[in-house]
Amino acid sequence: MARLSLAFSGHMPDQPDRETPRFPPDRVPAAEKAIANEVRRQSAAFAQKNVRAFASLARGGDIIFHEACRAQGVRSTVVLPFNAQEFLETSVGEEDGWLRRFAAIQNATPQGDWVVLDHPASNAAYVACNEKILELAQAWGDARLIALWDGADGAQPQPGGADGAQPQPGGAGDFVRHVRALKIKTIIIDPSTL
Repeated sequence: MARLSLAFSGHMPDQPDRETPRFPPDRVPAAEKAIANEVRRQSAAFAQKNVRAFASLARGGDIIFHEACRAQGVRSTVVLPFNAQEFLETSVGEEDGWLRRFAAIQNATPQGDWVVLDHPASNAAYVACNEKILELAQAWGDARLIALWDGADGAQPQPGGADGAQPQPGGAGDFVRHVRALKIKTIIIDPSTL
């Protein structure tokens, strides 16, 4: 029987000092609805037991994706680039309840669905995390990527929150470009249009 893998990558909500909006916090409810709808749409032709999901667990898109999958009975695997405590500090924070949501998913995830890579915190660690997500997804079944991505290059944030000229390795845009180069079906949810 055919099996479906849903990989995910997405933006974190904008920080208050970001000059160029990418994923404004007031669009989180719309992103929750859009991601849940896309998980439902992609998995509709498959038996629930034949769908698996793979993503990291940063605030914003990642957490929303895991919540949407689990609400629909889709088993999801969490992949972190480095230890959970450091990841909480770099990619979750404590604002807007994201820490509580992270903990709820962490506590509900069986050990076998929790993958922690042993990399030092760096852009290279996020690249390795994306590669592991894709590897796991491809090993499970027909892989598709759902991305909460504004279509920009994913450039390094500059002082004041504006995007710079250098692509950010390990970011959503970097992952989308990599997956598209492999001819893997990619579904884009643009937070700027929600």
